Amino acid sequence: YLGGELFVSNDGLHDLDTRGKPAALRAGLHPIRAEYFQSGLNKGFQVYWEGPGIEKAPAPAEALFHR
Repeated sequence: YLGGELFVSNDGLHDLDTRGKPAALRAGLHPIRAEYFQSGLNKGFQVYWEGPGIEKAPAPAEALFHR
């Protein structure tokens, strides 16, 4: 979820897969919520980001926080 709206869904049982889509965001904080289920082999969850001057890479821990 991005800003309270479903942004990407990769539901169901499957091997590791990457899902995403572009979002034009202004500078600043943006609430995200991830719901994650794993079963079987090849499990994982990762948040990636990219943008002008930033190659696609895992979002660094210091860029994410929770209340």
